[in-house]
Amino acid sequence: MEYVLNIYETMPKFNNYMRHKFPPDEMYIQTVLFNSPFKDRISDYSLIPREGAEWFSEYLNLTYFEYPVTVTIFDKAEDYKDLINTKALFVRKVTYTQSAKLLDEIDVHLFQENVDGAKT
Repeated sequence: MEYVLNIYETMPKFNNYMRHKFPPDEMYIQTVLFNSPFKDRISDYSLIPREGAEWFSEYLNLTYFEYPVTVTIFDKAEDYKDLINTKALFVRKVTYTQSAKLLDEIDVHLFQENVDGAKT
């Protein structure tokens, strides 16, 4: 994260360029990381899509998303198991109102990971 923040703070021309791309909030961090010394640490594995899903990205480890006929909104706590198995850094298309159960499930696991990590 320090690397990304440093890029943001020291490269105003890049920031301006990204500001006019579509959609900048979904490209900025990925672009910085793919052009960084960390690029070789980012895997380009292929994921097996969930049933009925289509994939449109070769680099699915950064953001997990599905675009079948309509946009998939992840809204069930059970989706956590599928999402965590992707090893993606981000998930798109969750909403506070529709995905509250999933977000609560994520919080439970993150809390547990922090507690377990603190014990070691």
